[in-house]
Amino acid sequence: MDASQYKDYILVLLFVKYVSDKYGKKKGLIEIPKGGGFQDMVGLIGKKEIGEEINKIVAKLAEANGLKGIMDNANFDDESKLGKSKAMQDRFPIL
Repeated sequence: MDASQYKDYILVLLFVKYVSDKYGKKKGLIEIPKGGGFQDMVGLIGKKEIGEEINKIVAKLAEANGLKGIMDNANFDDESKLGKSKAMQDRFPIL
C-alpha cells in the first residue's frame, strides 16, 4: 500500500480513538453511537471478519455525526491493500 493510502486508514483509526476517549462517556460535539467506538474495534482483534466489522463501526460513527463520505472512505476490508483473512488480522495490531 502506498504511504498516501496508508494515512487514510491510520487517520480514521486515530480519529475514532480520540473521539471515543474524549466523548465516549459524556455528551459533546461528537456522538459515539452504541457499537461505534474504539472499544468496539478492540473487541474485533483476532476475528476473521475484522475489516468488514471495522467498516461497520466507522459507518455508525459517521452516520451519527453527519460525516458520511468524509471519514468512511477507507475500506478496511480491501484485500488488495490489507491482505486476506489471517494477513488482515495481523495488520491490525495497532488496535
